[in-house]
Amino acid sequence: MIPVKYINLRLLLTIFFLILVFGCDTGNPIHTNEDYYRDLILAPSDILLESEPSIRSGKLSLASPIYVEDMDVHMNNSPILAAYGPGLAYSRLLRFRSGSEILMPTMATECDLCDRWSQLDSTTYEFHIRDDAYWHDIEPVSGRQVNSEDIIQSFKRQLGSKNTNAEMLKDIKTMEAIDEDVVRITVHSPNSDFLSNLAQGVSKIVPIETNALGATGFDYIIGSGPWIWQASKNMQGYYFEANPIYYEEGIPYSDNLEIQIIPDPQTRLTAFLLGKIDILELERDPTSYSILQENNIKTAQQLDFTSGLVMSLNTLVEPLDRLGVRREIIRSLDPWSDIAGIWENRGFVSLGIPVMDKSWIMPRSKLETYFRSGDTIPGEGIDLGGDAINIKISVAEYSSKHIEYGNRVAQSIGELGLRPTVELLDINEYARQIWKSGHYQIFIGPSMPLSSTNSYLSSVFHSRGKHNLHNYRDEYLDVMIDRQVSELDFTSRKKILMDLQEYIISKAFWIMPVGDVASWAIQDNVRNFHPNTFGLEYFYFAETWIDGT
Repeated sequence: MIPVKYINLRLLLTIFFLILVFGCDTGNPIHTNEDYYRDLILAPSDILLESEPSIRSGKLSLASPIYVEDMDVHMNNSPILAAYGPGLAYSRLLRFRSGSEILMPTMATECDLCDRWSQLDSTTYEFHIRDDAYWHDIEPVSGRQVNSEDIIQSFKRQLGSKNTNAEMLKDIKTMEAIDEDVVRITVHSPNSDFLSNLAQGVSKIVPIETNALGATGFDYIIGSGPWIWQASKNMQGYYFEANPIYYEEGIPYSDNLEIQIIPDPQTRLTAFLLGKIDILELERDPTSYSILQENNIKTAQQLDFTSGLVMSLNTLVEPLDRLGVRREIIRSLDPWSDIAGIWENRGFVSLGIPVMDKSWIMPRSKLETYFRSGDTIPGEGIDLGGDAINIKISVAEYSSKHIEYGNRVAQSIGELGLRPTVELLDINEYARQIWKSGHYQIFIGPSMPLSSTNSYLSSVFHSRGKHNLHNYRDEYLDVMIDRQVSELDFTSRKKILMDLQEYIISKAFWIMPVGDVASWAIQDNVRNFHPNTFGLEYFYFAETWIDGT
């Protein structure tokens, strides 16, 4: 027996740690699909539940501006293909929640092809596949049951794509079929976005027969979702019929779904006004909204966390290398006034980070303190030394509103004693000069299409980020980003993200002065339309119906 006085403190701590880790392991999962979101408030305070239709409605009609010829849902990263076209025939392992009882948009997920899942440890997940999920009865699959190998081979093929679809699954380390209806997936390290990456609209499950055929396999659209692909009818639209053996009873609520291809926005609006389209996603066009108001047309709006106009200050160039100068530039702006005056009150202010829901965005009351509309913040001020300093503002020439906003920013900066000029860049110049070369002082333009919290933070704000164009590098910020990546507790992660947003805005190098608001025109007889703009979600179309048809 070792005398107590000779026991090493480090040895004691090691023994205690081993007992804590191994002795207390009960074998229970740390999370399941039933308890994962227990700390989130998913429901809005005021909800109106609509009863399910007693019978299916006849046809649900939508419209799309683009026809996608390449229907390979893994190799083609087209949002139209994934969520407004042939991709609607496919299911996913998980999907994003939607419905009148959900506060949307949301990253909260639910089972799609699985009926339950559990997280065995910080990096291991186990998914149980539904026993009532079958492929559409089309050769060569012929309506067989969905199995574990379908899931694994689909994810492997998606990982092999050379586009952003592969990014969604890059954290997967191993996949194993425990049996025909259980898949075990391990990730390289704890990832708080892993489940939402599986639910992304591009993370589709296709039959192994399609995978074996490669690209030619997608000449046949064979899924397991609520809609069965029928035809494209000479590229005039996408046409589906209800899956009679879909695994969720009564879904879809319509017998048929058609998506008409109408490239011109005014023609789409006219088709809607004539009753040819039931639900029309609107563009940022004030004329359209005026016409809809004149005709008392019902509309719906929802924040889109992943899309908007960003403004970046290059912290490597003079005078923007000085915090005080950057703060004064940001404080000269009033984005809420600009949203009202330029964007017809359709927009919101944030840092452009995709988050769980709008309660995770830095509130306006705090944001305002960093802008003209709020209190002053401490800073160095702008000491011009008697000389005016030239500032070039590079503006993406995507619309007249982009140009108008760029001119407003120039006017505000000019009032500080700086000498701003506005440089207009077309789409190709913007991509080449800003996102590829990073050659600018201040730029204003569309944000990068990054649809998860971790991908956005790690790419845009981390010191080693692929799209760190502002050149701001900060070890403390890196630590905050890395912490929230692996934080699996929602309450703790939300706290980190709220602190992180305030830290970024205090350093005055990046803002999203106008976040997009998705809008839809809806016919009076449309029922239960509750879209979720996050992650190219589309299941809500299956839960929508037309009354009286």
